Amino acid sequence: MSLFLAAISEHLSEQGYLRILSRSMMNERGTSLAPPARICGRHVKGFLKITHELELKEVVAITLRPAFEIGYVVRDVHNRRSSPNEYLLLELVDPVVDVSVVQREILTVVSLAAEVADRLDLPHADYSNMEVRDVDQEVPHLDHAQRTGWFREQKPMTANAIFLNSPVNSPLARSVRGHRKETIWIVNGKSVAHGYRDETDYDNFHEESLRQEARLRGGGVCGGPSSRFLNLLDLGAPESVSMGFGVERFIQGFLT
Repeated sequence: MSLFLAAISEHLSEQGYLRILSRSMMNERGTSLAPPARICGRHVKGFLKITHELELKEVVAITLRPAFEIGYVVRDVHNRRSSPNEYLLLELVDPVVDVSVVQREILTVVSLAAEVADRLDLPHADYSNMEVRDVDQEVPHLDHAQRTGWFREQKPMTANAIFLNSPVNSPLARSVRGHRKETIWIVNGKSVAHGYRDETDYDNFHEESLRQEARLRGGGVCGGPSSRFLNLLDLGAPESVSMGFGVERFIQGFLT
């Protein structure tokens, strides 16, 4: 794992990415204190789940350089699902607004993982020839809710594919003709990586962020988006492309 992460960090640094250690992600499991990691699940809404991402967006908005971070993040300690509550995440934010950046970096991560595994003589899966499927072309007649249902049916049947224009509910994902869209990589029926282009109209995001942050403060909980990022939105922060990559889920499926 450490060699794989080192290879990713070296590659991204060579490509001009800034390495960031945000306040929301930690280097060791069990130490994540990401707001709102320690709050009740019923209060975890939209923007609260991307607190760590907003810190990267701050850096990108100020420097106009791509940035990345690797660390453990907690969604919600009251999680009742079977999926892990704390996991190792690679997060990228790039000021280049072409969402093909996401697909390029997914392929790069796969290539680097194969190099490390081969160096250690470890058997691994071959993810080099992944299928690319465009949701817009496959189900153009479905609305957002219907696309979401269709996509959920496709996931468990998918061995290895990148879905373009798949439905997403992130509060910052760009909305095109009423659909919020992202690029997502599915391996063995599970989401391994996803990315999207920012929405150009931040008004609703800003208003909802402030409303939810006030609600949390009223309940004695300090958590929410960085006020600096909201200020940058007011000043016209540029669009960007974001990608989240679940490192542990990928490694578990990759090494055979």
